[in-house]
Amino acid sequence: MDALESEDSLDSHAFMELAMQELKFALQRLEVPVGCVIVKKGKVIASGSNLTNETRNARRHAEMEAVDGLLQLWQEDGLLQFDAIIRLSECVLCVTCEPCMMCAAALSFLGWKEEPLPSPTIKGSIIAIVAISGLLNAVSDWLIEAVVLGLDD
Repeated sequence: MDALESEDSLDSHAFMELAMQELKFALQRLEVPVGCVIVKKGKVIASGSNLTNETRNARRHAEMEAVDGLLQLWQEDGLLQFDAIIRLSECVLCVTCEPCMMCAAALSFLGWKEEPLPSPTIKGSIIAIVAISGLLNAVSDWLIEAVVLGLDD
């Protein structure tokens, strides 16, 4: 049983489906189709999709949108930065594709509980970022079907 399934009746497939909805939102806005959700104790607490074209900012990838949105909410609630890092270590990140080098490096500093990733057959980078020792924490062996939206072509 993976970390997602043990914390709620929803399983990792359900959370990845929510990330896929974010992917579809990005596609509708003519963005690179990537979606992300952040899960804590079996509940989605943040989500994001690419906004690089809309914002004209190459750093506004789905993962950064979700993380920044969550950190902003916590900051508005008066949470200190140190406490936010502790809370992130209790969260699971679900992304519809392998993070790019920039996002993988940034995410590696946040100490995620787990990062379920899609099938390696889904198009990603030239370098297998998740295979780089220590770059991402505890990558789940859970795989999403590569045929989702025909991304395995």
